[in-house]
Amino acid sequence: MPKNCTGCRFRGFGGIRNEFDVCSLTGRNAEENSYEKYLPDCPLVEVQEKHGGLIDADVLCVDITETADPIYSDMIEWAIGMVEAQSTVIEAEGE
Repeated sequence: MPKNCTGCRFRGFGGIRNEFDVCSLTGRNAEENSYEKYLPDCPLVEVQEKHGGLIDADVLCVDITETADPIYSDMIEWAIGMVEAQSTVIEAEGE
């Protein structure tokens, strides 16, 4: 994650007037924030340096529900609750 817009690989040439300091992700002029901070609508998010493996938690919950024996419904609910309680490292994209 860059420290500001100046160090960002998505800063480039473009926009309506072909300015140099344009964010290629948002199309906004990044010059005003280039040394201090990010644009307010910057779509980049910082990922923790150390994090666990990234899985699709929704798929895991479906798998638990579909493969576990229904007589263990309390355990199924507990397991799904534990999965859903985990913090999100990277937000979901698409559908």
